[in-house]
Amino acid sequence: FCCYYRLPHCSVIIHLRPSLLAWFEDYLFNNKRIKGEQRYDQILADIKPLVQEGYKIYVTGHSLGAALSTMAAFKLAGEEKDWIPKPITCISYASPFVGSAGFRTAFEELEKGGHLRHLRVTNDNDPVPTIPPFFLSIFKFRPLKHVGINLRLKDGGFEISHPSGNGVGLTNAIKNSVVLKPLWSALHYHGLILHDERMNEHLPYFLNVTIDELYKDNLIVGNDFVREEL
Repeated sequence: FCCYYRLPHCSVIIHLRPSLLAWFEDYLFNNKRIKGEQRYDQILADIKPLVQEGYKIYVTGHSLGAALSTMAAFKLAGEEKDWIPKPITCISYASPFVGSAGFRTAFEELEKGGHLRHLRVTNDNDPVPTIPPFFLSIFKFRPLKHVGINLRLKDGGFEISHPSGNGVGLTNAIKNSVVLKPLWSALHYHGLILHDERMNEHLPYFLNVTIDELYKDNLIVGNDFVREEL
């Protein structure tokens, strides 16, 4: 799918595919089943020899892999290593929620600074992007938030929005509610086949737009989303 957005030939693409039993942050950064370097450190070691001058880094994944790709891209974008080119671009598919409001705030700071770009692709009736709706511990209840530009695919069309966009808060909250999703068809809407079919319906548009162009559109990111060019 990444080729829809005119990826340059000089690219390093990281595709994350976790097991279903591995969870988000622990899988990448604090996996007790791994001795020595964590998976994130292994990823850095693997891609460093591949990155050359003029290269870009793209991170992608589907479902749980999409959540991990979001976290990995966020971490990479905040790295101060000279050999890591910015911005880091994440293209995720059918991602569940990843973090709370604090994570979204930090994520948007990297977006505004030109260090991070994220296209979060979802199917309109997929229940997975609506879970888990909150983080619950003994002392805290935190509603979870999505990040990045959302390309929401629908029958016969699509919508593009960003959490900072004008007037999208309540609308997105309703669309991200699991109550409104047809759970009996979850596998159909969650699978990559339908993502591919729906994107192919609008292929001319996707072939002629870049993620950077979407981030420059105030109708998508809102008037208060200040972008700083590197």
